[in-house]
Amino acid sequence: MNIKNPTKSARLLAFGTVAAVGLALAGFAAPGLALADTIGMTPMTLAASSDELHVTVPTTLPMVVSAGGDIAGPASTAAQIGNTSVFGIHVQSLQIATESSFALVKQSDFSGSSASNAFWVTLTPTGGTAIDLANFATAASPTAGQWNIASNGNLGFASTGQIKNVTAALSATPLKAATLNWVFQSGTVS
Repeated sequence: MNIKNPTKSARLLAFGTVAAVGLALAGFAAPGLALADTIGMTPMTLAASSDELHVTVPTTLPMVVSAGGDIAGPASTAAQIGNTSVFGIHVQSLQIATESSFALVKQSDFSGSSASNAFWVTLTPTGGTAIDLANFATAASPTAGQWNIASNGNLGFASTGQIKNVTAALSATPLKAATLNWVFQSGTVS
C-alpha cells in the first residue's frame, strides 16, 4: 500500500467511521425510519355466533278444521317467530314430522289422495310466498330471503290447508297432527 499523505488518509478514515456510526445511531434514535418495513396490520373482524341465538317460536300452532275440511291457522300477527339477538337471523331449515295417524300430502296431490286423514298445509311468511310443508318431510331450507328475522324483530306467518278422509277423533279438544322443527342461523340471506 502506497500512502502519500498519512494525515489526509487518517482524516478520511475517521470521517468514514464517524459517518457510519452516526447513521447507525440515527437508526436507533428514529426507530420508525429503521423499522418501517416491519410494521404489520391485523384486521379485527366480528362474526355473529350461531351457537347461542335468542329466538322464540310458537309453542303450539292451533289450527281449526271447518266442516268442509278447510284448515285455518292463527293470523300472522299471532303466529310469530321472535328474534331478541342483537343481529339478524334466518330460518336455516324447517322439518315437519307428522303423527302416524295423519298423512301429509302435497297440495298438488291432495285431490287424488285416498289416505285416511290426508291433509296439506302451507306456511306463508309476512310479505312472502307460501311453502308447502309436504316438501319439508326432511329438513330443507325455506325460500331464501323470505324467512329473515331482523334484530329484535318478529316474523309472522299464516297457515292454511285442507284435510279429508277424516278418521281421527277430531273434536273441540286439540289433537296433535304434526310437529315443526325449526333450525335458525345467524345472519340474513337473500
